[in-house]
Amino acid sequence: MPTNFTISNMSSDRHGSTYVAELERFPDAAIELFEILSDHDNAVRLETASELGLSALSGIATRVEASPAIARVLGTGDGAKRFRQAVGVAGRMEALGWTKTGIKGVVVNATCFGKAERYVQQS
Repeated sequence: MPTNFTISNMSSDRHGSTYVAELERFPDAAIELFEILSDHDNAVRLETASELGLSALSGIATRVEASPAIARVLGTGDGAKRFRQAVGVAGRMEALGWTKTGIKGVVVNATCFGKAERYVQQS
């Protein structure tokens, strides 16, 4: 299971590359986000949420929102929506061997995130 998420990973992803400028605009928040995503325990939380039929982001939303650098961005109108979208894209489960379902699910226990992708384990 990959545990090193970086801006370089996003840059090489067709969809992720469209959010790189937003992450670069808020470098402290981006660093925090990639540290959260690179933590093995958080990868397990993403997978557990998916196994329970929840959106993957439900597994780490409270940790993302608790980061002071990320909270500053999410709490502003200036780039908040685009940064929220970047968080969802950065946390895509394909990097962990999962496949999109095409169904959005509510992000449980989140205040700044509404819905996010649901995933199933690849066979």
